[in-house]
Amino acid sequence: MPYRERPPLPALRPWVECVWSIEGGDEDEKDAVERILPDGCPELVAHLGAPFARCEGPGRWQRQPRLFLVGPLTRFLLIRSTGVPATVGVRFRPAGASAFFPQPMAEIRDTLVALEDLWGARARRLEDRLLHAPAAGRGGLLEAALTAARRPECSWARSVHATVNEIVQRRGAVSVASLARGAAASPRQLERRFAQAVGVGPRMLARIMRFQHVFELRHGAPAGWAALAADGGFFDQPHLIRDFRTFSGQAPSELLGTQGALSRAFTSPERLAALFAG
Repeated sequence: MPYRERPPLPALRPWVECVWSIEGGDEDEKDAVERILPDGCPELVAHLGAPFARCEGPGRWQRQPRLFLVGPLTRFLLIRSTGVPATVGVRFRPAGASAFFPQPMAEIRDTLVALEDLWGARARRLEDRLLHAPAAGRGGLLEAALTAARRPECSWARSVHATVNEIVQRRGAVSVASLARGAAASPRQLERRFAQAVGVGPRMLARIMRFQHVFELRHGAPAGWAALAADGGFFDQPHLIRDFRTFSGQAPSELLGTQGALSRAFTSPERLAALFAG
C-alpha cells in the first residue's frame, strides 16, 4: 500500500502538517486491517478509488464517505481496505482544522463527518474536481480549497495555538495549571477553547503526546519498557501499559509486533519529527 506525504504550501504550514496520498497497491491487500493511533491531528480525506471501511463494532464495518473530515482520536481506529485505493488527504496540526471549519472540533472527536455537511455545494464542486484531476494534482486541489476556506482568527486563537505548541513540543510534560497561566485564562476557559479549536482538552492532548513520545524514544535508543516509562514521563511501567491499552487497545509489545504499514508510517521517525516540530 504505497503511502507518500509531502509538506504543505508555505501559507498553510501554521495549520497543516502534511499532504499525503495512498495510490495503488495489490488487490490481495483487500481487507487488510490497519490500527490507526491517536495523535491529536484531524484529517481531511478524499477517497477517489476504493474507500476504506471503518470498524463500528464486532463484525460491523462501514464504508467511509468519499470526502470527509475526521476528528481527533482519543482511542484507536480500525480501518480496512475494500479494494485498490486512490486516496489523498491533509493532516492538520492539533487545532489546525479550526482555521477552516466553524464547527467545534469536540463535536467530531472520535468520529467523522462528510465534507458536504460542513461545506455544502463547495464540497460537491471540490469532489467533482478531484475525480477529474490527475493523481499528482489532487493534493494541490485540497490545498487550494483550504486556502479559500481560511477563516478569520478569533480573539484567543493565537493563544490556543501557542498553548498547543507548548504541549506538543514538550511531549505532554506540562501541567494544565501552568498552561492556563501562560494563556492568561482559567483552566475552565482553556478547556472551552480547546473544545472549540482542538477537540480534546489540554490534559488529554498531553497524554496523547506522551503516548506518541514513546515511539520516538523507541526509535532513538531502544530500551526496556521500565526505562521508556521513566524517560517518557510516566509514573511507572504499569502506567505506560495502561495508556497503551487506552489508546491502542493493546499492550506495547503486542502493538509493536502487529503494526501494519500505515500504522508504522504514522509513527515513523520522520513523521514524529513533523508532529513534534509543532
